[in-house]
Amino acid sequence: MIILPYGQLLTNQTPYGYDERFKFTTKELDEESGYYYFGARYLLSELGDFISTDPLLDQYPTLQPYLYCNGNPLKYIDPDGRWAQLVVGALIGGASDYAFQVGMNMLNGDDFSTALTHDISIKSIAVSAAVGAAGVGVAKSINKAQQAIKLANNAQKVAKQGQKAKSIGAYIKPNGGNAKPHGGPKHNSAIDKYIEDMPPKAKNIRKNQTQVDINGNKVGSNRPDVQYDLNGQHYNVEFDTHPENGLKHQQTVQANDPNAKVILKTVE
Repeated sequence: MIILPYGQLLTNQTPYGYDERFKFTTKELDEESGYYYFGARYLLSELGDFISTDPLLDQYPTLQPYLYCNGNPLKYIDPDGRWAQLVVGALIGGASDYAFQVGMNMLNGDDFSTALTHDISIKSIAVSAAVGAAGVGVAKSINKAQQAIKLANNAQKVAKQGQKAKSIGAYIKPNGGNAKPHGGPKHNSAIDKYIEDMPPKAKNIRKNQTQVDINGNKVGSNRPDVQYDLNGQHYNVEFDTHPENGLKHQQTVQANDPNAKVILKTVE
C-alpha cells in the first residue's frame, strides 16, 4: 500500500493481498465517504483539508482552520484533528528533558550508566515532548539539557580531582604533614611513592615513626618505614636493599605486635 503525503492512496495493494482498515497515520478510512477519521473531525485526503474547522481555532487564530498539519505533513503531525504538532520539536523536547535528568543524576554523584535510568521521570519527558511538539521552548529545552550535562561533566572532573587530591594528600601528609625525608634518595622516593599509591581509605599514616598498634599505642622503639591502618588492620611496611634485613625487621615488628601485618619491599 502506497500513501501520498496527505493520505491519498496511490495503490491499495498490500504485501499480504488484502486491504487494511487503518491506513494514513493509523487513522481509519471511511469507505463510504472516503474521509479519514481523526477523532475531532474528518480529513479529505484529496484536498489535504479537514471538512470542518479546528476545535482549537480560538487558540491559533493565525492558522488556516481547515488545513491539515499547516500544509506541511512532513514536518508536523495531527494525532486527533485538533492541533498540529511539530515532529522534530517533540523529539527534541523529550530528548532534552531526558538529557537534563541524566545530567542532574550525574551531578548528584551517579556514574553515567546509573544516571541513564536512576529516577527518570517518564511523565516529565512526555510533558516536554508535548511542549516541544507545540513548537514552544525548543531552544530553551536544548540549552537546559546542555547546561545540565556540562555541570555533570564538571562535577565528575571535580570528583576525580578530589579523589586524586585525597590520594596525594595521603602522600604529603603522613605524620600530620610533618614527615621528613628518610634514608637515601632511592629509599625515600620508594617510601613516598608507596604512600602516594595507598588506597583512599588508609588512615593514621606514619613515616619513620616509633611502632604503634591499631589503637595508636607505642609497642616498641623501632621505627618502621611506613605504618597505616586500613579496614581495622594495622600495617607496617619496611623497605630494604637486602632481603635478609627485611626479614629481621619483620621479626622485630611481629615480636612487638603479633597482630600487625608486615609488608616487605626491596629497594633496588
